[in-house]
Amino acid sequence: MIEFAFLLPILILMFYGIVEVSRYIQMHQKVDNAGRALVDLLNQNLNLTAATVNDLMGTVPDMVAPFDANGVGVIVSSIKVQEFETEPTTLWQMSYGEIRNGSLVTKGKGEPAFLPQLRMVERDQVLTVELFLAYRPLLDTNIVRTVLGLTEQGVYKLNIARPRYGAFEFEPT
Repeated sequence: MIEFAFLLPILILMFYGIVEVSRYIQMHQKVDNAGRALVDLLNQNLNLTAATVNDLMGTVPDMVAPFDANGVGVIVSSIKVQEFETEPTTLWQMSYGEIRNGSLVTKGKGEPAFLPQLRMVERDQVLTVELFLAYRPLLDTNIVRTVLGLTEQGVYKLNIARPRYGAFEFEPT
């Protein structure tokens, strides 16, 4: 009984750790799949408008279910290298939900874009989807956060796709 009393807290902590790691991995997969699906849906749309982008961004909370939809943030940007230029700039940018630190790709319309993983040449244009999801542990209390050393973190994924049809140079409202 004494050995069991000593081992029980360790076993409970190990079980909780396995459950939290599993949830965190599943959250990464959900965010990655939702980002890929959103950029694909935007890319396939022949007549992309601001209303269409807003409607499609509004589907993301359902895509990341069962995780908390209040922690979802989406930024969609259209980035292009203008004619006779070498650096990509942002044509337009739209956001949805809880955006903590803003875009990691661009600061807004007309601003230079930071895409080191992608080599763009003159007249290249891409859509980017940045997806944020706040991570909250199952037992989200100050005691659990202190004991396990958890900080307020989230999951971030960047998805990039080339337009398949037409140009995405509309002015969103």
